[in-house]
Amino acid sequence: MVTLERDNVNSLWIRNKSGFADFEVDAITYCATQCIEPIEYCVADNVSTEYEYIRRVKAGGIYNWSGDDNGYGDYTYLSDNLPRGQYSSIRLTPGFYGQSYIEYWTVYIDFDQDGEFESHEQVYRGRGRREKAGHIYVPSWATTGETRMRVVMKYGGYGHPCSDHFEGETEDYTVNIGAAHWITGNETSTNKSSADKAYDKAPVVVDRSDALPINKELRAKAAAIIVMKVYPNPARGPVKEEIIGIEE
Repeated sequence: MVTLERDNVNSLWIRNKSGFADFEVDAITYCATQCIEPIEYCVADNVSTEYEYIRRVKAGGIYNWSGDDNGYGDYTYLSDNLPRGQYSSIRLTPGFYGQSYIEYWTVYIDFDQDGEFESHEQVYRGRGRREKAGHIYVPSWATTGETRMRVVMKYGGYGHPCSDHFEGETEDYTVNIGAAHWITGNETSTNKSSADKAYDKAPVVVDRSDALPINKELRAKAAAIIVMKVYPNPARGPVKEEIIGIEE
């Protein structure tokens, strides 16, 4: 009978039957299940907050009066739970030194946790001088667990999540993606069929007030945004419409 005994963290003794030699061998450390390398994200460099900055971010349970962070704020220690297949509210507030300007907002969530913010992971965009309000949607295919949410405020046009050399600010947060609870009749399930998943794409809530008429009176009347959920998307047959809310 052969038994193994740990001599120290770097070696093991193989103790053989009586009368046979014992052996000492090196023990190679390894991950028992899988080795996970830390995910590294791009960082916005050379961002100027001389005229404007992100004053506040409210997304689900995250409520952060950040103030001027000299172009980049790492708030990944702040987190909130976002269930798959559901909407969560978001409010974004700009701050100014003196005169206000039209700021362009984009929000991304790394749904597949690959360290990149891709176009289909953009969950909100909008522009304006004042606080913006909307909703973000987590698709059913999003990987569960903690991941990064990036908020970008840029002057002069919508920015890329890895943009640098611009006026505005970027902030990062953590969101914890949880399993969705899909209800059919009196039954509740945390999973969807593969066919349903293929047709569940994350809609981007877009503030269309930038496309309204220049006339101030007409613009004020048309500035209300109806946030709707249309599903399944895309669809092979009839679709359902659900009004999530009305924003002004």
